[in-house]
Amino acid sequence: MAVPLNPKRPLLRNLLQPFVSEEPVAQLIRQTARQQWRLIALHLGSNLVQAFSEGATLGVIFLAVEVLSKPGSQEFDWTTNQLVS
Repeated sequence: MAVPLNPKRPLLRNLLQPFVSEEPVAQLIRQTARQQWRLIALHLGSNLVQAFSEGATLGVIFLAVEVLSKPGSQEFDWTTNQLVS
């Protein structure tokens, strides 16, 4: 059964409550996170690298589409392109 959202309690507090409570499951989660902090840091770092590489890939795709969509009689002006300059 879904718990209705209480507008008086912030959503962030509802999400963090299991991690800050003194229940045994919350203590186990905190203990595991402390023990595995290197793995958590590696995960966060690799997610940042993945996000930047995905952005770079989209930039290359948009540049390629822009270059290829120019009519044959027009030459692409590389100096005014924001991605390359």
